[in-house]
Amino acid sequence: DTLAVREIEPEYTKQLAARLHSQLLNNRIPPEPLYALRQELEREICTQSQAAGGELEFYLHTFAPLYRTLLQQALGDIPPLRDEALFTQQILSIETVVERAVQQPCEESIQVLAWLREQGLATVLISDFYLPSPWFHVMLESMGVRKYFDHIYISADHGVAKSSGRLYHKVCAELGCLPEQMLMIGDNLGSDVTWPDDLGMQAMYLLNPQQQTLYSRWQPEMLGESTRLRQRFGEAVSTEGVFKEISTTLWYFTRKLLETLQEQQVQDVVFFSKEGEFLKKLFDRMQDDLFGCRVIRSHYLLVSRKATFLASLRPLAEEDFSRLFAYYRDISPRDFLLSLNFEDSLARSLCAEIGIDYEARVPNLSGSPEFRQLLDAEPFQQVYEERRMQQQSNFLTYLDSLGIAYAQDGLTIVDVGWKGSIQENVYNILEGRVDMQGFYAGFLVAAESLENNRKQGILFDNTRPFPHFNVYNNNRSLFEMMLGASHGSADGYFTPEQFANLPNDHQREIRERIGGTGVAGVAEA
Repeated sequence: DTLAVREIEPEYTKQLAARLHSQLLNNRIPPEPLYALRQELEREICTQSQAAGGELEFYLHTFAPLYRTLLQQALGDIPPLRDEALFTQQILSIETVVERAVQQPCEESIQVLAWLREQGLATVLISDFYLPSPWFHVMLESMGVRKYFDHIYISADHGVAKSSGRLYHKVCAELGCLPEQMLMIGDNLGSDVTWPDDLGMQAMYLLNPQQQTLYSRWQPEMLGESTRLRQRFGEAVSTEGVFKEISTTLWYFTRKLLETLQEQQVQDVVFFSKEGEFLKKLFDRMQDDLFGCRVIRSHYLLVSRKATFLASLRPLAEEDFSRLFAYYRDISPRDFLLSLNFEDSLARSLCAEIGIDYEARVPNLSGSPEFRQLLDAEPFQQVYEERRMQQQSNFLTYLDSLGIAYAQDGLTIVDVGWKGSIQENVYNILEGRVDMQGFYAGFLVAAESLENNRKQGILFDNTRPFPHFNVYNNNRSLFEMMLGASHGSADGYFTPEQFANLPNDHQREIRERIGGTGVAGVAEA
């Protein structure tokens, strides 16, 4: 409390952290038992350390592996607990998030520090704190005070503390200072005054009766008295600001999505373009705000119905194009060929070579003589198979570049909705061999659900009862407008050579280059 003051009683910081630990574990253990477990483990660590001649302290980076072991005994080897190093980092990040939220810099101390530096004096921060320096420095930077110190010593880094005097000995030895050359300023009578005085340092005892009064009277129900803490730890997002209705809706969607993915133990999730660009940013931001890190890895994939359709089709002898003709019955050869992502000049020349009218709309094209003539023509067969295999191979290379073990773990995707047709395309590109699940802002069933190709709406879904279904469903276009991306629609996947050899009228541009894969990028209209 010398440099920063908390807006809550210090021990309650750990209770807030326990809330986030519970969410990290997908609420398998409520916050209260987790806090009790932490208290008991901290006492045990401190007792053992003191008995071995060490400090009466615990450090979070050594606490976390022991905490994980106890949680594994209760919960088994669930994903959040499988990797000790990752779990430790997540616990440290969560604690840092909470500490940053409940602390404010002490302006009077900062004024003193600034004056001391103006006088040309070296400043050293000496702290008994349970977070090691990488996370401690994040706290200092967030308060804007790191720049005031020449040196920083934290007990968690060195295993010795001010409270035993050992950290002072280390500071003097490493900085080459005599105790009488130093002035210690602090608010702890024992650690900041008595020990320095015993070592021959000058000491200045800071009193903050207002802060002590706050701590003595503070109760958990007072959490909401601070606007900053209410917004950070409240149960719902603030409804203030611009576009408050859609903002609240997107916050709710993101929160439910995170909870659902945690419940299903998903470790990687892929957001589909274009609306997924902003949804991914919201998802990542919520994880950063909650946990200080990404507990679920998110990825972004440039896709569209058009870009993935041809790659999703079967060899011509096995393909009936029923997924296309289910929506478009009376269409022209032009419409059919462009739906296969053929360039206009290529499609037009094929029809001319085969001898069918390019522009004329044909009733029930799939059952017409014109369509049979097209399918039987060798030029079409050759271009169809060449393009189909090209796009399928390039798309799989692109998907593999994300580094997801989807063949083993399945593929989880997120998109705005509404019928999941891009998911259908990707499922077929993968030949139905990969377990897929899609989560959407809204889902309107278009085909029978398969056990290994599931789709679910988070805000509304006409396969199950949802409150306010009609409100969401009638405003689907609003979601599409609000979630506009920074780029156009994906229009194909090409190697550099393939892209260079496209007809001049293709009107595509390179959007993303995929390093080290042989695929130059994703081309867009």
